Amino acid sequence: MITSSIIPPMIADVNDYEASRSGKYIPGMVGTLFYYGLELIGAACNIVAMKFYDLTPEKMKEVEMTVDEMRRE
Repeated sequence: MITSSIIPPMIADVNDYEASRSGKYIPGMVGTLFYYGLELIGAACNIVAMKFYDLTPEKMKEVEMTVDEMRRE
C-alpha cells in the first residue's frame, strides 16, 4: 500500500526536480520508472520474503486450531 500512495506525489516532485536541473521535461519516462520499476522491485522483494517464510498449510491449520481454542475459552 505504501507504493500506491507515494507514487503520484513522487512523480510530480521528480519531474519538477529534473526539469529544474536539466531543463528537460520527462514525465513519461519518470512515470514509467515509478509505476513499473518500483512494482518490479516490490514483487522481487515479495518473492524473496515468501521463499523464506515458515508458514506452511500445515502450520496454518495449527494456528487456526489455536485461535479457535482461544475463542472458546
